[in-house]
This record gives sequence, C-alpha cells and structure tokens, in this order.
Amino acid sequence: MKRIELINQLEFLLRECFKNIDILRGPEHIKENDARVTFFKHLVNVIDSTILFLVVSHKHLSNENWWKDIQKEYNLSTRRISFNKEFDYYDQVVTFSFLILVFSSFESSIRFDN
Repeated sequence: MKRIELINQLEFLLRECFKNIDILRGPEHIKENDARVTFFKHLVNVIDSTILFLVVSHKHLSNENWWKDIQKEYNLSTRRISFNKEFDYYDQVVTFSFLILVFSSFESSIRFDN
C-alpha cells in the first residue's frame, strides 16, 4: 500500500473517532472518563502519531539528498547501507511504535480506571 493512501485511510479513521467522541459527548452528556470516550480518545492519539510518522517518512526519508544533508549537518559517518534500507528500518520502527502505543495507551487507562 502506498503511504499517501495509508495516510488518507488513517485520516478517515481519525475523523470517525472524532465523530464518535462528539456523539458520545453530545446529547447523552457522557463523561470524559467513560470507557467508550476514553477508548476513542486513546485511539485518536495512536492514529494521529502514526500519521505524523508516515508524513515525515514520506516527505523526508524517501529523499536521498535529505539523507546526505543530514549526514553533513550532524557530521554523521557514511552509512554502509543504502538510504532505502534506512527507510525500511524506519518503517519497522513506525510499525513497532504503533503497536507499543496501542498497547500502552489502552493498558494504562485500564490500570488507572480500576
């Protein structure tokens, strides 16, 4: 799947989360700490940070000149792997971060509510 398509799908999901929060908080006046509202608020945090990671990678990491500029700016040694491989590593970090953030967001809210 292409990054822009994935970003757009995540953005749609983010908007749906906001709609659900508004529905829950609307006429029913459900409290902010209600499990349903909390679920969507945590999901918003996870999706939003994932979108940010994907935008950064799409705008910068796919640009070989950006890598070269970064190496110069920070006085980094030349890497023995191609920038494409670095890009793959970043994707792994994004995926791992997404899963960890999902787990930690929901696990901590369950722990604090009990």
